[in-house]
Amino acid sequence: MAPPPQSFSAEDRAASIAPLSRSAAVEWSVILLALIAVSGALYFAQPFFVPIVVAGLSQLALAPIIRAGRRIGLPSPVTAGILVLAVLVAGGLLVYYLAEPTQTWVEELPRQLRSVRYRLRETLESVERVTEAARTLDRSTDLSGNGTTLEVKPIAAGSPLLSGSTTVAAQGLVTAFLLFAMLAGNGGFLRSLVKILPRFSDKRLAVTVVRRIGLDISRYLFTITAINIGLGVAIALALWSIGMPNPALWGLMATLLNFIPYAGAVVGVGIVGLAAVAAFPVLADALLAMGLYAALTGLEGGVVTPVLVGRSLCLRPAVVLVWLLFWSFIWGVVGALIAIPMLVVLKILCDHVPGLGGLGAFLGEAASTESGPDESTAGAPGGLDAGVASAN
Repeated sequence: MAPPPQSFSAEDRAASIAPLSRSAAVEWSVILLALIAVSGALYFAQPFFVPIVVAGLSQLALAPIIRAGRRIGLPSPVTAGILVLAVLVAGGLLVYYLAEPTQTWVEELPRQLRSVRYRLRETLESVERVTEAARTLDRSTDLSGNGTTLEVKPIAAGSPLLSGSTTVAAQGLVTAFLLFAMLAGNGGFLRSLVKILPRFSDKRLAVTVVRRIGLDISRYLFTITAINIGLGVAIALALWSIGMPNPALWGLMATLLNFIPYAGAVVGVGIVGLAAVAAFPVLADALLAMGLYAALTGLEGGVVTPVLVGRSLCLRPAVVLVWLLFWSFIWGVVGALIAIPMLVVLKILCDHVPGLGGLGAFLGEAASTESGPDESTAGAPGGLDAGVASAN
């Protein structure tokens, strides 16, 4: 005869659930404290972490060029040296040609703001005259208002906007050396990982996952960087065609701001509009400059990027905004510029690493799987087995 089922009272069930609740509370408390500690470390150790992150993202973006160099027989250190030298030369030329226009624009910004204020005052006076005329026609309606005062604080030449150039240059050199080391040692991480794993099946899986992740990340970063550079060139040419001063400066600004979704385009339109109102005597020309900037960024965001990148890396807008606000608070402008590339890297890792699929689904839609041969093992005779052998 089977024993009768045991019955538990409400007190017994509460007693059994209480330890679990306390354990979950302790676990979440530890996670929260860890997040606060990590955030504080990232905030206060910004000069240490920023060059590492920037160099890592740059290495992922330039990895296809390193692989192409190896296919034609160039050693990785040689290709890495050429790339880093090209980046330094390009950066030096940009600084040389754009430093003076940038400094001139910043120094003239108070005068430009006064000019904008004067033109706004003229517009307000015109509106006031119309209001006064309407008031004389209809005394029963009070259309008058208080005067509008626009206070403009000049930017001093020694402000934080222009200071800290030595620190920026030092961090740039550190980033360049780190980038060379990462590019020259491309593949070292995979070789070390394969040597550690005991079984051949694990080695084979590691080669597949690591190369797939690297290919997806480098493809995205390389493509989005090329798109942003193309957008900057297009905006510079468009503004140059209408006689906008310093078109190269606005093109470079557009390239950098386009790494910031949503807010980047709005900020760019506002800055170009402010400069255009001060530069052009006719308001229609200033509106044309703003319209060209907005149209080109809209074309890039609505047509070019979806066609070239696709929807395989679709991120949730709420996640993007929260992530962007967090890194903007932690690392300022640099954090805002590299926030989305870091989020994309995290999304691709979650889509490929077993056990992180839930986090990847939270960040955005799952990456679409393309049919056809796996490019992550292309170029190695014998497929995955040869890839494992080459990594050993």
